[in-house]
Amino acid sequence: MEDAEEQIKIVFVGDSGVGKTSILNYYHRIIRDTVPTIGASHLDILVDINGKKTNLNIWDTAGQFQFRNLMPIYLRDSCVVVICFSVDL
Repeated sequence: MEDAEEQIKIVFVGDSGVGKTSILNYYHRIIRDTVPTIGASHLDILVDINGKKTNLNIWDTAGQFQFRNLMPIYLRDSCVVVICFSVDL
């Protein structure tokens, strides 16, 4: 984003069905049924952090096994990795 003074790349990773997309939908207050992410989805959010306009470049990766070989591409140059997992018993 052109207005941003800083950029932070955030990547959500984890197995399929653990809630990565649901977490992002909750943040945006989007209430709907989710479908599995294919490859990855991306969104930019402009926020104010300590008085600086900061672009949060957020990547929601697919958790299916067949997309695991793409993970290094999405993780490259990331500042934050959010590891999502299920604690079902």
